Amino acid sequence: MQRKDRFRRIVSEFGATCKQALLHGQKEAAIRRAVETLLVDAAGVLGLQAVLHAEVAIAAHRIRPDLAVRIGKLPRNIVGYVELKSPDKSVIHPGGLNQRDRRQWEGMAKLPNLIYTNGQTWIMYRSGRQYGDTIHFEGDLHSAGTRLRLPTASETAFEAMLVAFFGWRPKPLTSMREVVAHVAPLCALLRDAVHDRLDAEASLPRHQRPFTDLASTLEVDLFPTTDDRDKRATFADRYAQSVTFALLLAGSDNSDSNDKTLSIFSVASPG
Repeated sequence: MQRKDRFRRIVSEFGATCKQALLHGQKEAAIRRAVETLLVDAAGVLGLQAVLHAEVAIAAHRIRPDLAVRIGKLPRNIVGYVELKSPDKSVIHPGGLNQRDRRQWEGMAKLPNLIYTNGQTWIMYRSGRQYGDTIHFEGDLHSAGTRLRLPTASETAFEAMLVAFFGWRPKPLTSMREVVAHVAPLCALLRDAVHDRLDAEASLPRHQRPFTDLASTLEVDLFPTTDDRDKRATFADRYAQSVTFALLLAGSDNSDSNDKTLSIFSVASPG
């Protein structure tokens, strides 16, 4: 069987599974198993072994995509993510959805390799920019069953999308500017965590306030002119920046000075 015929069969089976699943249950959750099967089968057609993980948290962006896709046996060899929406919800303009979806998309748009789909329409994004064509299956997911199919004009584009998605590789970081751009979200996350900790310590006994004591000591010794109202936010910012860039410097000291690629900062996986 030729590759195109195998993809047609996969889409047809996907349609049958969706039709049955959508008879009951929440629509987004109902099609998850069908999407998982489609991706695993499609990877198999391409000679790859795909392993899927549900709702892997990405702390740096405060998001939890529905699926993380791993190729091969290495546990951290995640190549991309899939975000599912209900078949009744449009995915054409992800930033223009309701407020909750817009906030979620702000984090999703930072991922280097993402498929955004409602089962009917499939779009791939890289760092918030669409990559390749928009794919729309012909036939309604609720009723088409095995008659669901790819338009002939989209068959090549859908295969190309999956080849590009499964074949994603991290781009080596070759300049400190790129390094800073990649670690900035982590720095912001640490800052927010410190700020939340300071808020939590406000109700604790004095001997249980390590960050509060540290903030007071540093502000008195190093930044005596800081306004009281700004001290908490200022400490969180400076602490996060100091820790983050100290780790960068430590890693840089251990790297090969003759290697022009900052390999230790290459993004081994989107998560």
